Amino acid sequence: MAFQTSTPAPSGSAPALPGPEPRRRLPRPRRVDLTALGVWLVTRAAMLLLSLYSRYATSSGASESWLGLFQHWDWYRYLTVAEYGYTSGKGPAYDENITAFLPGYPLTLRFVHLIVRDWAVSGLLISLVAGGVAVVALARLTEFEYLRRHPEATEEQTGRAARTAVLLLVCAPAAVFLAVGYTEALFLAFAVPAWLAARRGQWVRAGILLAFACTIRINGLFVLAGIGVMFLASRPTRRDWVRSPALLLPLASAGAYAAYLKDITGDWLEWLHAEKRGWSRSFTDPISAWKTSWNNAFGSGFGGGLGAGGAGGNGGNTGGRSGGNGGFPGGGSGGQGGLPGNGGGFPGSGSGGTTGSSGTSGTTGSSGTSGGRQGFGGGSAQSIPQSSTGSGTGTGAGHGSLAGVGSFDAWAFRLELLAVLVGVATVLWLGWRRRWAELTYVGISVFTLATSTYYQSIPREMLLWWPLWVGAAIWLAARRWATVAVLSVSGALMVGVTLLYFSGQWAG
Repeated sequence: MAFQTSTPAPSGSAPALPGPEPRRRLPRPRRVDLTALGVWLVTRAAMLLLSLYSRYATSSGASESWLGLFQHWDWYRYLTVAEYGYTSGKGPAYDENITAFLPGYPLTLRFVHLIVRDWAVSGLLISLVAGGVAVVALARLTEFEYLRRHPEATEEQTGRAARTAVLLLVCAPAAVFLAVGYTEALFLAFAVPAWLAARRGQWVRAGILLAFACTIRINGLFVLAGIGVMFLASRPTRRDWVRSPALLLPLASAGAYAAYLKDITGDWLEWLHAEKRGWSRSFTDPISAWKTSWNNAFGSGFGGGLGAGGAGGNGGNTGGRSGGNGGFPGGGSGGQGGLPGNGGGFPGSGSGGTTGSSGTSGTTGSSGTSGGRQGFGGGSAQSIPQSSTGSGTGTGAGHGSLAGVGSFDAWAFRLELLAVLVGVATVLWLGWRRRWAELTYVGISVFTLATSTYYQSIPREMLLWWPLWVGAAIWLAARRWATVAVLSVSGALMVGVTLLYFSGQWAG
């Protein structure tokens, strides 16, 4: 038998040196990632077309710039904090309730503004990039959950479920807030990856990501509660317990903001008190909250909305019609705001001066005295650049104005009622499926919203309920007809709310 031997190296030659180590390649995007990003970019193009339509094809957008369409409501609050901070007394929307807005988004906005020198463009860029991160994480989370329930699933099936979850999110009724300068996209960019990391048992990563999320929205603490239940239900090993202190990081970040508020205001709970002062949000039994919100949507409570804020300077807020039961009282230019009408209602707010009195159904509340800051949604002695309306008495058509920017429409409040029903149904469904971690997170969110004085911004909150999108996508994955039906209805609502927002009206 012949044996093959190696050829000896020539005498006197140096030993062979090891070759260079292969470079580590960056992980390539997976198919599910590219699909999610593709859906995101296509829907961003659709949002762009809607903004152009609103700008050039409607009378409401013809009087302002294209970027102005994206700058409404809370955007000016975040801009105020980003540009001037919490204590300067300056800014387009500064008042004593500015502390209700957490610092994570304003700090990000300020950082991006160092490179992109336009504030509005900076806000849009943050939402574009953060939304892309969020939808990729959502697609991966859906893929993970689908494979846990269907281990034999093909790549096509998991990809369909992931794509459906992303479509459900970007076609949600309030999806416009993922595109504008608001916190939803940035929050999801941290919170969804944190949840996915926790599902994989990566507790340190989950804690770090969620700590950032807690600087953006208070909902981060609700996510933490859900992850805590997930940790305990996972039968943690000794190694897991060693890593579990990382889950305290979100509490540390939330506590840091509370300590800052204590330093500048003397109140550890200033955030909570600012919410109550500015938006009359306090615990209410759910039946009363439903009745008040129902009156605002269908009853005489929506008798004309709020009056417009003054254009600035000493302009006071003229009281709008309050309606009969549960009316909108006419907020004056200051005080702690008007008192709700009989049976509840949407109080006026502001600081300084006195409040206007509530009128009866079909009448106009009296004007508040001048001086002090504008009411809810307004700024200080300056007018918000988005609008310079000044009189603002309510109209019989059922909509008034909020601090000089846009108007209220009853159907937006009806959408709030629908969102609560969807939230309650989601909680019941999660309980039936024994999804305890998801039930904890969504349950706390729905409970806090459904027991507030009135329903407000709940369609926006729905964007953050990814257990709804993931669960619905998994159920719809094998039911294409139902997928088309759900997306058609939700997409139509999304277009309506988007145009409502671009026209400067209240869009929840």
